[in-house]
Amino acid sequence: MNKDLKGSLLVSISAISFGFLPIFAKIVYSYGLNVYSMLFFRFSIASIIIFLYLYLRKEFYIPKFNTLTRLILLGSIGYFSQSLLYLSSINYIPISVAVLLLYSYPPIVFLMASLLKIEKITSRILVALFLGFIGVFLIANPSYNLNVYGVTLALSAAVVYSAYIVTSSQVIRNIEGELASLFVMISASISFLITSLIQNEVIRFNYLAFLFCIIMAIISTALAISTFFMGLRIIGPTRSSIISLLEPLTSSMLAFYIFYESFNILQFIGSAFIILSALLVFSKK
Repeated sequence: MNKDLKGSLLVSISAISFGFLPIFAKIVYSYGLNVYSMLFFRFSIASIIIFLYLYLRKEFYIPKFNTLTRLILLGSIGYFSQSLLYLSSINYIPISVAVLLLYSYPPIVFLMASLLKIEKITSRILVALFLGFIGVFLIANPSYNLNVYGVTLALSAAVVYSAYIVTSSQVIRNIEGELASLFVMISASISFLITSLIQNEVIRFNYLAFLFCIIMAIISTALAISTFFMGLRIIGPTRSSIISLLEPLTSSMLAFYIFYESFNILQFIGSAFIILSALLVFSKK
């Protein structure tokens, strides 16, 4: 199989798997679990799955100190923050709005990569950023009576996720995707446990909620994160962020059919602007 095609397929699998995440989260919330409990279970279970997979294939090892330190920081700060912000936002705004606001990140990724001289900044990127910001405004316009706090959480998640992707692309150059995802997930899990203890948030348990946490851990965490890292290593941060637009499409369709969420015409136009801005970044000159 062509190398670029393989990388694109891996990121596509990741994006669709991630698309189920807010759906599972909404269901888990309905059973009374808080965000800290859900994310602790999500990352803990996924860590066990990935570890067993690597151990049985005799592919587990401890990375070099510098790489290990960066992976721990990616999980304990980057992925911890992004997950908390994003999955908290769906308590205040519709899933379809939250996921589209999150996916204002592709142009931000390219801007960060340009500033760090990983990618070259061009007029095309500036136009893409402008279109992306218009799209965000149309989706989250105050006249829609959307919860401002929820919108802020989702947009903050987009910025954090952008930094996470750009940083990850540099860290995982010399390490396998599954192994990188394992240490990221372990670090995130520990961060959620510590944060819940500091804030006196009890790690709650419910059998049905735990079942959905297991499904979330398998599909939207272990599979999604490992395939993303594998694809990212092949095709880089910008192309990965564009292909990941399959995630909001998946989430929005599922939210429409399962939770009967709806969009108005301006929000549809806004989502088109965001997708157009991302495609503009990816398209050839």
